[in-house]
Amino acid sequence: MNAVEEYLRGTQERAVDSLCDLLRIPSIATDAARRDDITAAAGWVRDYLAGIGGSVEIWPTAGWPAVFAEFRARESAASTVLVYGHYDVQPTGELSRWTSPPFEPRVDSTGRIYARGAADNKGQFFLQVRAVEAWMKTLGAPPVNVKFLIEGEEEIGSPNLPPLIRDRRERLRCDLVIVSDTPLWRANRPAISLGTRGITGLEVKVTGPNRDLHSGIFGGSAPNPIAVLCRMLARLHDNANRVAVPGFYDDVQPIPDDLRAEWRALEPDIQHEAAEIGCPFTGEQGYSTLERRWLRPTLEFNGITGGFQGAGSNTIVPATASAKITCRLVPDQDPDRIQSLLADFLRSIAPPAVKVELSLRKSGARPYSIDPAHPALRAAGKVLEDVYGVRPVRVREGLSLPILPMFKELLAADTVLLGFCDPGCNAHSFDEFFDSRDLLRGSMAAARFLAQVREALR
Repeated sequence: MNAVEEYLRGTQERAVDSLCDLLRIPSIATDAARRDDITAAAGWVRDYLAGIGGSVEIWPTAGWPAVFAEFRARESAASTVLVYGHYDVQPTGELSRWTSPPFEPRVDSTGRIYARGAADNKGQFFLQVRAVEAWMKTLGAPPVNVKFLIEGEEEIGSPNLPPLIRDRRERLRCDLVIVSDTPLWRANRPAISLGTRGITGLEVKVTGPNRDLHSGIFGGSAPNPIAVLCRMLARLHDNANRVAVPGFYDDVQPIPDDLRAEWRALEPDIQHEAAEIGCPFTGEQGYSTLERRWLRPTLEFNGITGGFQGAGSNTIVPATASAKITCRLVPDQDPDRIQSLLADFLRSIAPPAVKVELSLRKSGARPYSIDPAHPALRAAGKVLEDVYGVRPVRVREGLSLPILPMFKELLAADTVLLGFCDPGCNAHSFDEFFDSRDLLRGSMAAARFLAQVREALR
């Protein structure tokens, strides 16, 4: 390991330069006009992986391509890990809110690299590449077989990834998946993630009259879809902030006592966030803030629309009103069942004077969990403590990563989430950054993990 880590330290400046080259490519997956940039980003990843000794292929999809690479261990019976990441990035938003142009990487005096995609996900998958590079350049091979799958559609929901994995299942076969797309707990304090929440949702549209009506003539005698919709939405939670949809909690597993104790001890670490968002934390009674975020399901209203939205006044009874709803799910909730329960309940509480139409979200995802006693998690915990000098925090992610249950289902492989970006890295926002110190520490941890996982998976 000494030679591997010396290589990483000695080539760190070049690594930052290489990452900045990738960050200059505006690979925004949502923008069809960026086809050449998407192609360029995939080509950059292909060329870099080939340049460090990998066997590399571009895998076309119905959308943007994925990059696949293999690195063979010397040991014929070695285990295999699959590293997943994505080279596509979020749109920039309003450019005036960026301190420097989002696709002109800037490294400040502390070592932070500012650019769109620096943390999500170019910097984080690149540190995994750097770990394999160090093994290849010093010892000629990694300690385990390593495969890379770097896609270009994560930021648009990975619509073409499921068929790609099904079609290429044998090529992707592995014993463990590694994903670096989550944050540290705090700057200089790593985290071990035990899983993610799932997601499902729908849009509900309420229609009353067949057109907007004059409220002076029809007000009080025609159903108002906004009023009806608001009453319906208000019935989806009770006074304890629990979801009131019948059957919603039937399959929810209780939070283990050891995790409840650990997470309650972490509550002081997040109290500053209430001031940052400008309001106190609230939610389901009987649970701490972190419990609500990580292992309790939610039902959120993401948007509501209806009636006149322009400047001034237009005194109407609107014809329609609609709301977008999503539910974050926890083990063992099923997204299709929860969606069906929600849809049935909304239909049941709608008054007969209006018509209710439901548009069901098609891209749901199951929650994902890995056994806390999994040997690869123990190995990851040891590595992170060695590199950062502090014991990692056990967490879950409140967000959803549909790819994780997909890997479990199609490849029969568990996923270890090794995240190295600062929790305040501004991913998806302006002035996104990735700390070059975490590029180095993350690369060192990833390199050590490959050695540790060789023993853990025997």
